Amino acid sequence: MQVMIDHALAFLIAGGIIFTLAGLALRSQNAAIDSTQYYNAKQATHALVEMIEQDLANIGAGMVEPIGAIENHTAESFRFRAQIDRGVAGWQVVEYSWEELGSVSLADGQKPTYRVTRYVGGTPTGSSFDGITEFDITLRDHFLVEVTNPAQYDLVRRIDVSVAAVSQLGVAETIEETHWTRAIRPLNLRRLDGGSINIIP
Repeated sequence: MQVMIDHALAFLIAGGIIFTLAGLALRSQNAAIDSTQYYNAKQATHALVEMIEQDLANIGAGMVEPIGAIENHTAESFRFRAQIDRGVAGWQVVEYSWEELGSVSLADGQKPTYRVTRYVGGTPTGSSFDGITEFDITLRDHFLVEVTNPAQYDLVRRIDVSVAAVSQLGVAETIEETHWTRAIRPLNLRRLDGGSINIIP
């Protein structure tokens, strides 16, 4: 009888050890997945942000006068004129548009995800980014007052951009976002205030 009890106790201890080891392995795997997802999201956000920064910094470049450099700003798109390539004379129409694709479960609840696509001259440039959970562009004047009236776009001196993204690795677990915010002051929009033309290479 004592032998059976000893065997049963040994099995229970072994089972407990195996269960603990399995739990540790699962937690380690989840941590690795979270790290990989975060890195993936950070990479995608950085690529999008780098492109936006350069484009927005060049709003009004290539124009004789920067009046009319900002053409349109809606809840789904932002369109403006800029010289984005030194090899192309004059300005081109650049547009960023975003559309809802799905949703993702985050620590603070369910959020929609968007695809942000960049166009030049009405043609997609092949630069599109999925898994964007926030893409907000706010136009501000010299006094940092928000500009929403298209008739006042020529007053814009600063553009606030906020971007958040999640991983595109497709792991269906609760994950975190990477965030980026920036206040961009396009030098060419200040030409009305006596600024000068600058084009970022």
